[in-house]
Amino acid sequence: MKKCFMLLIFLTQIAVFGQSVKNTTKRTIDQKLDYFLKLADSLRIKTNTQGVGMAIVYDGKIIYQGGIGYRDAVEKKPVTKNTLFAIGSVTKPMTGIIASKLVEKGLLDWNTPIKKYYPEFAVADSYVTKNATMIDLFTHTTGVGRYELMYYQNSLITRDEILSKLPLLESKSSFRQQYGYNNFMYLVAGVVEEKVSGKKWENLVKEELFNPLKMETSFTGFKDFMEYKERSNGYKPDGITEVDYQNIDIIAPAGSISSTPHDMALWIKMLANKGAVDNTDFLNENQFNYVTGPHAPFKPTHSISTSIGWIMGFQNGKKWIQKEGAIDGFRSKVTIVPEKKFGIVIMTNNWSNYISLINDYATEIFDEDNHVRNYELEKSLEYKEEKKKRIISKKQIPLLHETDEYIGKYQDKTYGNITISKKNKKLHFEFNDFESKMEHIGFNNFKVKLKISGYNEVYKLHFHTAINGEIDAIEINLESKMPISIFKKIKKPH
Repeated sequence: MKKCFMLLIFLTQIAVFGQSVKNTTKRTIDQKLDYFLKLADSLRIKTNTQGVGMAIVYDGKIIYQGGIGYRDAVEKKPVTKNTLFAIGSVTKPMTGIIASKLVEKGLLDWNTPIKKYYPEFAVADSYVTKNATMIDLFTHTTGVGRYELMYYQNSLITRDEILSKLPLLESKSSFRQQYGYNNFMYLVAGVVEEKVSGKKWENLVKEELFNPLKMETSFTGFKDFMEYKERSNGYKPDGITEVDYQNIDIIAPAGSISSTPHDMALWIKMLANKGAVDNTDFLNENQFNYVTGPHAPFKPTHSISTSIGWIMGFQNGKKWIQKEGAIDGFRSKVTIVPEKKFGIVIMTNNWSNYISLINDYATEIFDEDNHVRNYELEKSLEYKEEKKKRIISKKQIPLLHETDEYIGKYQDKTYGNITISKKNKKLHFEFNDFESKMEHIGFNNFKVKLKISGYNEVYKLHFHTAINGEIDAIEINLESKMPISIFKKIKKPH
């Protein structure tokens, strides 16, 4: 999607840790938990976060699994340990675990080119096509652009169609030179896992992860999510307006999993215990160290690296791993400090920045027994109702063509079709499942508002005129730092 789905830990850590002063009074674990839950609830209210599902592991044991607030704001249905949340990209480390299991079985190698396992794999850059490995896919270092609007809010596109369009995806940065988030590369990783195992990714997740960990209320697909009675609603920042659920099964290995506080407690308990479950190895020591170890730079100046689906670094000499997920109406975050056998997962049903603040507080409270608060940061995250912008009249700049001349279907080989029509005598924009009225902003330029994750994002259109004076294309920048997309007008047959 247009906005990156990651709110990085180090930004809030610097703000919180920079003001940390140890309290000399030691608190029991029950006192810490009681204080934390009260703090979490008060900040939930301040940030206008409706519902929160949480699980906490301390000293390798589950000390909390449950929720605060509401999964349904209107009917005041509370969040419980069995409330289902979409966890978005927190799916990615799970896809990484599947790969680790396949490596352990000798079916897969981290550093072998993808082409060996999936000969059809190709992107626009031939060098990346030839040399990209599973490590490159999992650490977001292929350099390939995101192209999120190729699948987002596009109910007609299929997984096969996405895979067939991968050769059209151009690079945004140099291969293995910098971090560049890409959901499609995780889809490719899932396809490779299917190829080498002979099983569907969804079945692999159940057999290799859900069943062994006894995660009985976690799901890989949208249908199961929708059929679950205690699923949470998703909300806009106002905490009242519901956001439509998003079905992203077509890129499932990148973010389709949903789970509950009960099940996520089992997941983070395994991670906090360095791969051990009930004194047996779910992941052996080598596997755990590999999937959580540094593989590529993320923020070198902060000594933060990418792992297999994780971001990892060190704080006060202790290693931490972390992953954030976001999908329309939901945000989640997992933090693990293996050396302290500590882990926390926070799942919310709107897009407030609550998760990063409370995650950092949890690490400080449980790991460091530090109860110092950053009131300035807390205040900055308080919910503020959006003010209506004052409309300032401007001198009208005329259209360069009659309105009917803009009407038609325009096509881009990567993103699909844009249709311009008339509704109530005014120009109307359609792109995949998006619709918007068109606002003229001068000459052949218009702007439209597309609802991305519950927010209205403004996109500007420029209609291009051919040498014969007829409109023949739409220019639009659908992704930052990528070339402008050209949708060519489809000529009507004579």
